[in-house]
Formats: sequence, C-alpha cells, structure tokens
Amino acid sequence: RADVQQQIETDSRAFAEKIVKVFNDEDLETMKDMVLYPQETSGGQSIANENELLNVDKKALFTDILMKALNDENALDNLRKTNDGSEYVIGTNYKNVHFRLNDDGQFVITKINNRYLSPAHKDKLICAGDFSV
Repeated sequence: RADVQQQIETDSRAFAEKIVKVFNDEDLETMKDMVLYPQETSGGQSIANENELLNVDKKALFTDILMKALNDENALDNLRKTNDGSEYVIGTNYKNVHFRLNDDGQFVITKINNRYLSPAHKDKLICAGDFSV
C-alpha cells in the first residue's frame, strides 16, 4: 500500500537524522540500542553486545571521513536504498551507515563503513573499522 510505503520512507529519514545526531554527539549510550549485534570489524574484532560497543575507541569508530560524509549538506536528501532494496544508506558510496527495518518494525544499524585512505597507501584501502553484520 502506498500509504504504508510513504510512512516507512518518512520513518527511515527520521532514523537517518537520529544516526547523524548520535554520531555527531559520539553518543554510544544511545547508539547501543540502535545497532544490530554482533558487529564485526574488518580487523577481526567482534562487538558482540552493547557493553563491547560502549568500550570501542571513539576515534576509530567516528572517523573524520565518515563524519564528513554524514554531515554533508545533501546527506539526508541523498538517503537511498541498497541495490537489492533491503537496506537504507546514508553517506557516500564508501563512507556510510547502513540500516534496515526489522520484522519487529524497528530500524537498526547494520553496517558502519568508516574507512579512510592513508596518504602513504593511496592504492590500498586502510580500515579504521568496518563494522558490519
């Protein structure tokens, strides 16, 4: 139904706005209830639960390049779905946050791409933490 789809789109934008605020505030306490666990980092670190998230190095999670992508003036207007339509993405193609609507009707963060390119290794992607399900 069109009205249900419109409500989901409205709610997804509201959740994206909440993501931007929580990330800007580096608010792990609020974020812990927004994340789908477990999360895996590209370095093999597992974040199994809320307590482990609360102990994550904030600089490694809230990287400058991710924050720039989330705070771009067009970030919310460019909120989009993944190619398969299963998740929403806010940010750029490589620095972004993925989230989806769970069966219980709640949105959850499913992936945080906060990668950056090291000036010494322009041809290689260096991960400051690719937290994903």
